[in-house]
Amino acid sequence: MSDGPETKSRAERRRHPRHRASFQGEIDGATIGWTRDVSTTGVYLLMPGGWLSEPGASIHVRLRLDEIDPDRPAWVHAFGRVVRLERVGGSVGVAVSIEDWAVGGTANRPAG
Repeated sequence: MSDGPETKSRAERRRHPRHRASFQGEIDGATIGWTRDVSTTGVYLLMPGGWLSEPGASIHVRLRLDEIDPDRPAWVHAFGRVVRLERVGGSVGVAVSIEDWAVGGTANRPAG
């Protein structure tokens, strides 16, 4: 046992478990990428290499869930902040902390 503070891996520090999932994701209604993993409080997306943002920026992520009925996909709207950006091959990895979310339609931020 060490006398110093214990260091925990990123996975051990997470409040909620991440689930591997590949959903089409749109950021701020335009740029399309794909999720790598999701949880109730965060999402990690792989975006095209030219996509730009910065940590702390507000963000609206719209995820297309078409596994149940591809002809009538459900949409999840997640509103949050960019936590981290990283180069992943020719893509940009975007970690987002979700502050609010809603399911359905093409609506913007949910009411109330």
